[in-house]
Formats: sequence, C-alpha cells, structure tokens
Amino acid sequence: MYVNEKLETLYIHIPKTAGRLINFHLKGKKVNDYEHDSINDLPDKYNEYYKFTTIRNPYAWYISLFTYLQKYSNELSRWVDHLNQFEFFLNNCANPVERVKVHNHIYELEKPTSQLYDFVRKNKTIDCGWFTVHFIYACFSDWKNLLLNSSVEYIKNNFKKLVSIDEIVKIEELDKFERVKIDTEKKINCSNHEDYHNYYNNEQIKMVRKQDSLIFDLFGYKY
Repeated sequence: MYVNEKLETLYIHIPKTAGRLINFHLKGKKVNDYEHDSINDLPDKYNEYYKFTTIRNPYAWYISLFTYLQKYSNELSRWVDHLNQFEFFLNNCANPVERVKVHNHIYELEKPTSQLYDFVRKNKTIDCGWFTVHFIYACFSDWKNLLLNSSVEYIKNNFKKLVSIDEIVKIEELDKFERVKIDTEKKINCSNHEDYHNYYNNEQIKMVRKQDSLIFDLFGYKY
C-alpha cells in the first residue's frame, strides 16, 4: 500500500488494478516496504487517513493477470505450454490449492502476498475466485476470519459494516475520482492484450460470474 502523508491519503493496492498509475499521481511512499499489503497491516498512525482502493471488471482482471504472468515470470519456460492456454490458467485460479501452486511456482512474491497464498493453501477457505480473495485480503481487517468462516452472501449483505476502507474506485471510472486527479491516458505497467471478450467461452463466462459474484453484485459489473 502507498501513503501520501501531506494529503493524509492511503492507497491499498490490489494487484492488476492500475496501482502503479494511481501511485504515480498520488506520489505516495510504500507502507511497510511492500506494494500489496492488507489493510490489516496498516500502522496505527495512519488510522485516521483517507483510505481507498481500486477494482476492475473481473473478466478484465483475469486477462490482465494472465498476460502479465506470461510476460514477466522468471520461471515461465516451465509453464509456457500451460500458460498459453487461458482455460488452464482460469481453472487453476478457481481452485484454491492449485492456483497457489501455479502462482508460487512462476514468479517471486512479496512477503504479504506469499503469506496470503500460504494461508489459502493451508486452510479451507470460502468458495470464491482469486480476484475476490485478493479483494477481501486488501479491504477487510478481519480478512482471515471472513475467508475461513463466512460466505460470499454474508460479506455482500454486511458489506458496509465489514469493509475497512473509505472508498472503492472502479478503474473504468478513474476520471471521476476527485481525491487524486488521474491522467487515464498515461500507461504504466500495463499488460498487452486484446479485449477480454476475445478470450472467454460461454462456460468460462459463467464460471467467472459465479466465482467472483461478490464483486459483480457489489459493483454492477457485467460481461
């Protein structure tokens, strides 16, 4: 996560949601020396700061992560035959244990992300997609309990009471975000890929809609 102390503003960065672009304009510094912390790791001195995060359409998120891993993985040569198959990648993102094996194997993780993956691998968590796992981890102080003992329906029905940040901004609507002015024409750390509609078949469309229903239902995303 990033903080601008002058603005008393803190940004919680969910992977592949325009985080580098946001912080370029926020001009923040890393909190705890990491990019992808949970709000649960926030130092007490920042408790009163304004806190926000960004999200995106889950269909676009999986494509962005897929193409990012293809481009930047240090161990990609071992997985290229599989990672060139979006179906293989997407199915593993839907399986808590397998997705951890794949992600851990192909690129080096920051300590907070590695701890999240270890937690998911060792425990039976609620039935949800990988994007939703990252969303809960980033935005809810009680993320461990929610992933272990709640449900998507419970989180959705009690969202305002449970969430630990002030604002969640769709990256598709960054031009409307008033707290930090964002030049949406600028590109930083972007994955190079086609429109996400070109990747999914009907079965995959249904699978993502089901596994990330929390994000679809809370923020009104559609295919």
